[in-house]
Amino acid sequence: MHQQFLRAAGLPLDADLSRVQVVFEDPPNSLSVAQTAARAGDLGRLQAMSPQTLTTPNGNWDGFTGGNLVNIAAHHGQTETLRWLLDHGVAHNVRIEGLGETALHHAARAGHLACVNALVVKGADLNAGDQSGRTPMHHALFEQHYDVVRQLVKRGADIHAVGRDGVTLLDAARGVEAPQGVLSLLDGTVAPGGAPAAGNPRVPPGQRRVRFDDPMFAAGSAGARAPAAGAGAGAGADRPGKDSRNCGCTVM
Repeated sequence: MHQQFLRAAGLPLDADLSRVQVVFEDPPNSLSVAQTAARAGDLGRLQAMSPQTLTTPNGNWDGFTGGNLVNIAAHHGQTETLRWLLDHGVAHNVRIEGLGETALHHAARAGHLACVNALVVKGADLNAGDQSGRTPMHHALFEQHYDVVRQLVKRGADIHAVGRDGVTLLDAARGVEAPQGVLSLLDGTVAPGGAPAAGNPRVPPGQRRVRFDDPMFAAGSAGARAPAAGAGAGAGADRPGKDSRNCGCTVM
């Protein structure tokens, strides 16, 4: 325990503690320190913090507002830190303000497969819709993370999920010219294991296909998150890949 304290205090591990008065209380800026640690995967620093700090909702971070340390770790692909936070009771279902995204949305969009698996094992909702009704698999498809898509389907994610703008997962896959194997998974032709799917269900009746450039999709994209004021041109640089909320592809 004293080594964790020394690391958190930035002291050498052989420091003389005989004159140190230890007060087990996190400093006023502890949440900011915790966010930095979660971003960098600094597990030792997080282990030295109180449960109250670990579970406190985030303020602003990386252009987002809300969520918690699990969201940050998932966004940055810090798998071991993410697992430790989940094992110590930090919730995985806290949503980002204004966007409605969960940690699984973050991990799927960034292509962090190990983080996706860690969240799914802990019961993360595979079909959680964000404010636009898009599931983690929508985000993975827009960013062309097909290993994540296959894993989500294998874990039981709904292949018939539809965003509020009417975009199905199959629409999204066609829009980014996904490989035929992914298209077959999403239209129900092939089961996750690669065998032909029973009954070839494809997309259920009543779900119309839309074009990414039709007016309904454009209206759904108009509310996409803009960079924070004063963020500058590089504000999204730490966000891996394209922004799936602004995808301009066309479904043929």
